[in-house]
Amino acid sequence: MKQLKQAFMILPLLFVLMAGTVLANGVAIMPDSVLIEPEHGIHFKAQIFTDSGQIIRVPMEQYRWKVVPEDLGEISDDGFFIAGKKPGRGVVIVALTVNGQTFLDEARVWVGKMPKPDIDFIIKPSRRVVPPGDTVRYRAFAVAPNGREIKIDHVRWLVYPEGIGKINEKGILIAGSKIAMGKVFAIAEIAGRKFKADSRLIVAPKPTAKIAGTVVSDEDGSAIAKARVRARRLGPIKWYQEVRTDENGRFLLKKLIPGVYVLHTEAYGFVPEWYDDARQYVNASPMTLGENDSTFIEVSLSEGAAVSGVVTADLDDTPIVRAHVYVQLVVNPSIKVHALTDETGAYTISGLVSGTYIAHANKPGFHGEYFDEQQRAQDAQFIEVNEPETVTGIDFGLAMATAITGTVTDAKTGLPIAGARVFAKNVLSPTAVTVINTTRTNREGQYVLQLRRSGNYVVHANAYGYSGEYFDDAFRMEDATIVQVDSGAHTTGIDFDLAEHGKMTGLVTDQESGTPIANALVEAFWEGPRNGRHKAYRAKTDSNGVFLLENLRAGKYLVRVKARTYLPEYFQEATRPADATFVTVMDSSLTGDVDFTLEKGAVISGLVLSKKDSMPLPYAKIVAKKLHSRFITHTFSKANGTFALTGLPSGKYVVWANARGHRPLFFDNVRNRRNATVLDVVAPNVVDSIDFVLPVKRHKDGVIAGHVVADLTDSTDTMPEPIDGAWVLAIPVGRGTTEWTMTEEDGSYELSELKPGKYFVVAWAYGYIGEFYDNVRHWRKATLVTVQSNRVTGPIDFSLAQQVDGIYSIAGSIVAPGNAPMSDVMVYAVSDSGVAGFGFSDADGSYIISGLNAGDYKVEAVASELEESYYSGTVPVGDLQDATDINIE
Repeated sequence: MKQLKQAFMILPLLFVLMAGTVLANGVAIMPDSVLIEPEHGIHFKAQIFTDSGQIIRVPMEQYRWKVVPEDLGEISDDGFFIAGKKPGRGVVIVALTVNGQTFLDEARVWVGKMPKPDIDFIIKPSRRVVPPGDTVRYRAFAVAPNGREIKIDHVRWLVYPEGIGKINEKGILIAGSKIAMGKVFAIAEIAGRKFKADSRLIVAPKPTAKIAGTVVSDEDGSAIAKARVRARRLGPIKWYQEVRTDENGRFLLKKLIPGVYVLHTEAYGFVPEWYDDARQYVNASPMTLGENDSTFIEVSLSEGAAVSGVVTADLDDTPIVRAHVYVQLVVNPSIKVHALTDETGAYTISGLVSGTYIAHANKPGFHGEYFDEQQRAQDAQFIEVNEPETVTGIDFGLAMATAITGTVTDAKTGLPIAGARVFAKNVLSPTAVTVINTTRTNREGQYVLQLRRSGNYVVHANAYGYSGEYFDDAFRMEDATIVQVDSGAHTTGIDFDLAEHGKMTGLVTDQESGTPIANALVEAFWEGPRNGRHKAYRAKTDSNGVFLLENLRAGKYLVRVKARTYLPEYFQEATRPADATFVTVMDSSLTGDVDFTLEKGAVISGLVLSKKDSMPLPYAKIVAKKLHSRFITHTFSKANGTFALTGLPSGKYVVWANARGHRPLFFDNVRNRRNATVLDVVAPNVVDSIDFVLPVKRHKDGVIAGHVVADLTDSTDTMPEPIDGAWVLAIPVGRGTTEWTMTEEDGSYELSELKPGKYFVVAWAYGYIGEFYDNVRHWRKATLVTVQSNRVTGPIDFSLAQQVDGIYSIAGSIVAPGNAPMSDVMVYAVSDSGVAGFGFSDADGSYIISGLNAGDYKVEAVASELEESYYSGTVPVGDLQDATDINIE
């Protein structure tokens, strides 16, 4: 969590760098986005420039390349990217440090065709240039795999960094006054689930410039068709366009933002060039384009030299497919040109300039070597290359490395499974194993798992949508067949037939009328190994009330349905897990008749006004929490300030409201939970007139300000998700009153009216693990925050870890000596693998930690007035049983 927190903390700095307020120059990567097939390659180029386009000469070996996530593919030290074997998306990052300052740029990468998600949430447009001060509108859409649009319950719009512009709740953006670059984010709630999408935003003059031209051969002036022409804008505003020439060699790069550009042209069989007549990025001549400029250029490419050959296994001369071959110029080792072999093991590296080269070939499962049969670069045989000749016969016979090979197929159809993950563990002793290596299958389901040494191994294969297994047909490691691997040989025939996961279907209807309920959320919780971090499987019902849950691993499930205006229900006709019936799912089978009949819930309705002018507050967040229960729900007020919380089970509730620029209150307009009016709710009745009059926040005395966000869960995320409605408390050291507030939609908060002094600051939110500042869960390790009169202290930021996605809960109370209830105590559920859940005690000392998987836990109570943490004994949950009355004194 600390690492992710630090990642969040540097993001504003990166955006400042991008905005040009610190940097006078930056790194430009090309191309800046690419779609590539699995196991194919592309060469990224990078160069550092000043904003005016002046080249900064830095040795190529100082550029550092990285792929995120790592399993997306591999990248060489000069930027040649080889895509992995499975579809995915991520980024290629280049970094360079000059005079103690690090410069970064990244290119977006899509490998293969991604599987369609059950809900595809997108923003339109995905990229937009907005002139300073202009107003534009963004739209968000949620689409099912069949193309049907799905209703969005609520969407929050955010701009990052904040100074680039302002966006309202309708997606209408007013661009800032300065030229800058950032993103527009939309965070949507759809049937209780959160989705995030982003769109690139550039505040700059309209892209009105053009570059037109032709690409011809410098030998005879003939047109070169299908040449790739790329334009890359330099400086803090990054803009990239790419086209291909037509049959007459003509091209048109349009919609270019005014600025300084470099131009790159390449065509098969020709030496790539940078404008103007430069063969290396470092020698490129940038061109300056103004508004509405239209420039015509002619690019003349030389037919380059080429090197060709085949790569085979030296044991039996069989071709090696997708072997990586590169040639390197001896007098300038930074010049490398790469290729991958085809299905026959053949390769051709074209577009080479005249010179002396060395060549190298490698492939997982084989020992790489230089031409001709050398292990060291200094021993490699020189290859003399002269334009436009082709040097043939640069062949490689690679020695077999120690490896395990086999295929992974579908047990039912026998078809290969591409992208399956295979890993080996070295059996060191009956109780100790170490993961040695991992790989993925190719399109034919084949894999080569290279190992450093011989020995005895257990091998495991798994794939999305399938049940993993150990060799041979074992589901537990202790039952696996040991694979003996000899040095310098391939152990073959280690094959896997994986069973496809199961499916579940059923019908959801209204109990009273029998009519189908569309868009109901169905959640299946796997009752797997105890203390596992398992996410729920989810699906929505169609217009006929039918749902289909796919990709379910074999086992038993606790299934729950939630729908707007209805009470939640567990299978079968149960209102709580203890009364539910498990649903058993088998591999490669469909479990049917998992049906639900839902009853209407109660309603709490009211109005939210501003105390300043008694005007309605639209888009205020209203939350209802059922006392002594895990049930919590929220909604947002309409444009006229009215709201309705629906689908409430009977019970006693506390309700509170929060709105931008206002102080949150409990009903009936009180600041303290102890003084909140408890509502008695009976389904399906309506409790109305639950009105709020929220006071405007005042900057009085000292102020603590900051943001609360969720830990990054996707390594390619550029902005952590803000947590709306998180609680932030300032607890004075010594005597004093605890002040609290709640975060707004962008995760921001302000704690005002604070007396000068030192404070413990705490942040927590439902579904997240609370913590003291800075990233600790005990006050003794907390960083104190000093408040001064009439000053803002900050940013005091929090990055909270998300809880596991389980179905069980632990409840009880926290009492001081003499049975006095203790409120505002942080309560953690701790398993052997760490903190799994979190709660916060109410005014009566009661707490509940929900969202837990089956397992054994200890409950830890932490508060600033407690000298030490207090623990319960072991608390088991699971087998349809929550834990209650877990009291800590």
